[in-house]
Amino acid sequence: MKKPAEKPSRKASSAAATLSPADIEAAERLIAQNTRHAKIDMAGQSGPARPIFLRRGPMENLATALIAAGFLMMFQPFALPLYSWSFITMLAGTLMFVVVSKFPE
Repeated sequence: MKKPAEKPSRKASSAAATLSPADIEAAERLIAQNTRHAKIDMAGQSGPARPIFLRRGPMENLATALIAAGFLMMFQPFALPLYSWSFITMLAGTLMFVVVSKFPE
């Protein structure tokens, strides 16, 4: 007759799950080194401030506005020069969005 399998003691399993503060700090350092945003401090402080024309968010908004302006220029019935420049405007906005989407956040 087989003996039933013994359950691991509760004390042993909780001791293995307990981490020291040094272990936690080491893990946080590893995470900070290996993440995409390693320049951002764990305390929430960011690196040096970039000029507005090198920031991703505002430039993506500007590129989207250019695309929308080109769309409106293309579908307005009043001025032929606006229609003539609409494709170039939309193309510039699209290319700008593609380039700016590669900027860091």
